[in-house]
Order: sequence, then structure tokens, then C-alpha cells
Amino acid sequence: MENKERGRSDGGQYLSMFVFEDDPAKQQARLETAYSDVVNQGRGITIPDDVLNRYKDISNDPAAKLISAIKGYYNSALKGQKASVAVNGGIIEVSFRSDGRNKSVGWRMSPEKAATFEYLKPLLEYSTYAYSQRNIDDGERHWVPRFHYFVNNANTGGVDIPVKIQIRELNLPAGTENRYYTHNFIKNMGTDSPGVPGG
Repeated sequence: MENKERGRSDGGQYLSMFVFEDDPAKQQARLETAYSDVVNQGRGITIPDDVLNRYKDISNDPAAKLISAIKGYYNSALKGQKASVAVNGGIIEVSFRSDGRNKSVGWRMSPEKAATFEYLKPLLEYSTYAYSQRNIDDGERHWVPRFHYFVNNANTGGVDIPVKIQIRELNLPAGTENRYYTHNFIKNMGTDSPGVPGG
């Protein structure tokens, strides 16, 4: 059910920026609409061939080596930085935290996804908002109450790849609010979606 949660005591004006959607079909439709906006307006991020080739050259158990290389890059160049992301006329701030690194790096990796890490700030900052979701996990929602989803386009090796970005709100012990991201390539984004590498 779509709900903008206006006037709520838990941040009504802030929450009114977001569109909460629980129906999977409507979530997909909102992602496709947002991605179409990115493509039709000629926005998105181009990953230069030399950056992509740097990660394609990693061999001998490439998944483990790619993950190790990206964790090193994240720790040296991204961790502790912040990105500002637009949402329906408002701006939210996203922190590059260890949690975000672990979520995005800790399972599948491809050279194409590895290359996107060097462009994460603009990838986030020029993304388009799609929808939000409340966390229904009883064991987690007290510290991650909501998820916000954005899309962008990453052109790597001449191929346009839809990127879905999840921004996780994080309630810190002091009661302040922070956010961190994860991102993955979207498979099956409409009928014209290109083949998407793992990750």
C-alpha cells in the first residue's frame, strides 16, 4: 500500500518526502519509471574503460581478489565520507560506513560492479528516488527502521546497466539518525534490460 505518512510524530515532515510501497509489482513499476527518467534525460554515470580494465585484469580466484581490492579502495577513499541525495524536493545525507561496505562487497562481485565503487559518490548523488519501505524484521527494525530505494544508470564497457541503490536508515545509540547504502545491478529491468553481470 502506498502511503506518504504525513504528520506522523516520528518525523512527519521528513517522512512526507518518501513514498512507502509494500506491493512488489508496484515497487518494480516505480523502479522502472525512475530508471526510464534517468535514461530519457541522458543522466547516469560513465565508468571509463581504464577503470573497468583495472578490475577485469584481476585473475586467479577473481571473486576473492575483487572483493579484497574493493574493500581496500573503500577503506582508503570512501569510508567516512558523505553524499547528499535528493528526494522529492528534500535532501538526505548518506554516510559511507563499514556496514555499507560489508553489505555491498560481502557476497557477489564482478569487474563491472567493482568499477562502480570508484564512482559511488556521483552514482548516489545523481540517482533518482523510486520508493521506500518500512523494515518489518522485528529483530532489526529498532536500529534500521526504513529502507529507501534509488536507481541510476552505470555505463560500463559501452553497456548501460541499471543500478538499484538501497539506503538504510540507521538509528544510532545516541538517538541521532544516519544512513548508509548498498547497491546492486538490476536484472530484468523491463523488456529492454541488458544482460547484467553478477553483483
